[in-house]
Amino acid sequence: MPSNSTLRQLSIAFQTDKPLAAYGPLAAAAESYAFDAVTVYNDMLYQPAWLPLLEMARATQRITLGVAAVNPFTCHPINIAGNIALIDEASNGRAYLGIARGGWLDFVGVTPRRPVTALREAMACVRHLLRRDPAPLPGEIFPLAG
Repeated sequence: MPSNSTLRQLSIAFQTDKPLAAYGPLAAAAESYAFDAVTVYNDMLYQPAWLPLLEMARATQRITLGVAAVNPFTCHPINIAGNIALIDEASNGRAYLGIARGGWLDFVGVTPRRPVTALREAMACVRHLLRRDPAPLPGEIFPLAG
């Protein structure tokens, strides 16, 4: 890192291997230590990130909250949009979303078809739904009929 650079944001991340009741206090502690963001991993073979994020939203006022990262091969973009909208509402607009191809897919027998196209379309689909756009959204993998 160049010597004249400044740290813009500081975040901390948690795996979903803790009791649900632990996440609110963890996020509150991160907020009290002046972290800018908390990320909850959404790794396969662990619990989904959505409920821990909801607990964190209830326990914090300022810190940005997000998931890293949801994959559209095991969670359809319609569900991703609904879940991140819920977290955004619960946190008063402090949510962010990470989408990725995902790891360990082969472990559960999922073979992503055209992963780059799928990721591009998944993000377009999520944005389309969050805008509440009633128009159809063409797509090869994740089209929306409108």
